[in-house]
Amino acid sequence: MTVVIDLDDTCHYRRTVTFCDPFSMTHNAWSIPHRLLTIATAAAVFTTASAWGLAPESAAGSDIAWSPCADDATLECATIAVPMDHSKPDGTTVELALARAPATNSDSRLGSLVLHRGGPGYGSGDYLRLIRSGQVAAPVTAEVMARYDLVTVDQRGTGQSLPAVSCFDSPEDAAEFNAGLPLYPTTEAERAERIDRDRQYADRCIDRSGELLEHLDTPSAARDLDLVRSALGDERLNFLGQSYGGHLGTVYAHLFPEHVGRTVLDSVLGSEAQSGVLPGELRSARIGSDIETDAVFQDFADRCAAEEFPCTFGAGDPVGAFDRLRAELATDPVELVTDDGREATLTASYLTKITAAFLYQPTVWSSVLAPTLAAVDEAVADPASESGRLIAEDVLDGSGTLFGAYGGIQDPYHAVTCTDSTNPDSPKSFLSAVEKRTAQSPRFAETKAWEDSTCAVWPVSSADRFDGPWGTDTATPILIVNNRLDPATPLAGAERAADLLTGSRLLVNEGPGHIASQQSRCTVERASDYLLEGTLPAEGTTCQSDPLP
Repeated sequence: MTVVIDLDDTCHYRRTVTFCDPFSMTHNAWSIPHRLLTIATAAAVFTTASAWGLAPESAAGSDIAWSPCADDATLECATIAVPMDHSKPDGTTVELALARAPATNSDSRLGSLVLHRGGPGYGSGDYLRLIRSGQVAAPVTAEVMARYDLVTVDQRGTGQSLPAVSCFDSPEDAAEFNAGLPLYPTTEAERAERIDRDRQYADRCIDRSGELLEHLDTPSAARDLDLVRSALGDERLNFLGQSYGGHLGTVYAHLFPEHVGRTVLDSVLGSEAQSGVLPGELRSARIGSDIETDAVFQDFADRCAAEEFPCTFGAGDPVGAFDRLRAELATDPVELVTDDGREATLTASYLTKITAAFLYQPTVWSSVLAPTLAAVDEAVADPASESGRLIAEDVLDGSGTLFGAYGGIQDPYHAVTCTDSTNPDSPKSFLSAVEKRTAQSPRFAETKAWEDSTCAVWPVSSADRFDGPWGTDTATPILIVNNRLDPATPLAGAERAADLLTGSRLLVNEGPGHIASQQSRCTVERASDYLLEGTLPAEGTTCQSDPLP
């Protein structure tokens, strides 16, 4: 049997079974390098004397010197300088890269709308281009794009902002460091090797990024946003944040409640759970992403068995087939060979990791996830089959990427996450927490937990972390949207955010996947209505996901 896999625009074509961009389609710390847009920025620098309080109000109009972007003259680019340490406004600065798509209907312009695509660690500079080209679903309607200047800001340490977090010296250095590591460890020897590599990686980051790492917390990024708001000439910040961007928006609302404008938080990373208090807790366990991933997998399996979409995996019992494959591969990994004779090992960690990643985007369940699982099943049964050769290619393509490529998203991801949240503070406590959590979530606890294993040995902390008190009353009521089943940002986080943000409204999309606006045109329209009119949807309003292909 030949497994045919079709790809949509969210995926980067390789050769056969294809992995999708983990932060436009997923939110997974296992990175397939993303083709970043190079943004040439203007030389003008905005300097502020603001420290811990509110940014000074600007005169009407923008204090930012915009110029056409080198890669797309229809967009405008700029930079502004902000304090690296907001308690030392006259000290070292970092340079934030901005991009803007000006409102096309200037007569009815409503101001600026800052977009944040999540992460953490993913620069937003190419987001506008991806939206315009249709490679990423637009989170707002054409009317919003006509009446707002859409602005993106590469968060400090990410994308084109300078300095950017870097833990490697070259692509070759990154490849050599990543070599030989499984996607996540499943044996005692692999766990020991991974922890040792985590320590080496943390040391590399300190050596290469130094002082910057102490100031990559979300409150510092929120203070940056308030300086951007002021420089844009806006009295209030209009903001649309997805995933981690929802956490950033929540922290901003707590620090600057009087400056909150029309704000949409799409798929909210629960801020209390993200920050945490007890060092023995896994961040993934606090958020519940492991158990929620299992719930989304069950939804996929139910739809597959019911033939709601073309599904060639599992012969009517996808859950049983998946568990059987995991068990077989856990005890007996399968050796595969590519067409050109290269050897690859098919493991349970590969199967689990790719499944967790593809669950983020239901639009590829029929075209990518189900055929990939079917190909793995055939490769296990017959390693010499065509599926075996194709899976071997993909195993090799995905190997050696654990800590990311040179200039990729993993370095800032780890830097922000480990600085920003409470995690097990030693390898011993981390391993104990993983073992305990695996008993509660046997399929996906390990793959989720090991995304943050570096944090157990991360040597840097921040004096500007925000750990509460949580709960605030904002100048403008906030709209929160979330899918009913979300493997990265469970609905519980959005429900809690709605409780904490007085006057906010929760809009639930009754469907699976990560990022509600990518799954439902209804949520895009309701969010856009709010951004245009300032009126929240009626309490109890829900949306339905678009039909699966």
